[in-house]
Amino acid sequence: MFVVFDENNYVKFLSTTTSMEGAIELPDDDNLNLTYLTCYKLNAEGNGLMLDAEKVAAQKDKVGALAKIFELKQQLSESDFKVLRKIREDALGIETKMSNDEYLQLEAERESITRQIRELEDGGKLVTDVSEILKEGKQNREEKLKKIEEVKTMIDTTVPKIEESINKIISTISDGTLVKTLIEEIKKGLLDINDSKDQNEEGGSNSGILDGILGIFDKIKNEVTNPDTVSEESSTDTEEKNK
Repeated sequence: MFVVFDENNYVKFLSTTTSMEGAIELPDDDNLNLTYLTCYKLNAEGNGLMLDAEKVAAQKDKVGALAKIFELKQQLSESDFKVLRKIREDALGIETKMSNDEYLQLEAERESITRQIRELEDGGKLVTDVSEILKEGKQNREEKLKKIEEVKTMIDTTVPKIEESINKIISTISDGTLVKTLIEEIKKGLLDINDSKDQNEEGGSNSGILDGILGIFDKIKNEVTNPDTVSEESSTDTEEKNK
């Protein structure tokens, strides 16, 4: 027989009739267990194959795990329709055939199955007891509700303070004249600055424009901090204009 070994010196390919590239010819052995063919390696004498018991045990465990994973996935598939039906009925406002408690129980069982699959695939130990999973779910829901309440409380206490501050600022400004003037000054300044790009360096400075804008800011600041004084000045200006 002709045997090709892998990098760990275990059987990779075996043929009783045809030689292959890299193959070693060995005496035929009718006692080989083909189920565990890849668990054979070259014996110490180099004239036959010997079975590695540890690798056989590992392969049996692997085959058993794969079979168990297949069985567990089948269980998940069999309950898929119940979950989808519950979601559909809730979405459409149809009276459901399953109560919320029954639905939680079902999902806890499905989570247990999922965790068992993860244990077999990734190793490690997870909580798979259904009652413990239900406890976890209850705690998680309570924590989420607590956080939502905390956010609501923060909003309820913060928004009135913001509104109060805004109203205080608004109440200190007698009218929108200064704001309108500021906007016009900014527009004018931007236009002049844009025009100055086409001029040479001797075309003049924009400091006067900036001074005008800053002056308006100063007026607004003064009106906010000393509304009574500004109000009196505005009344005096109005009286002089009327004269």
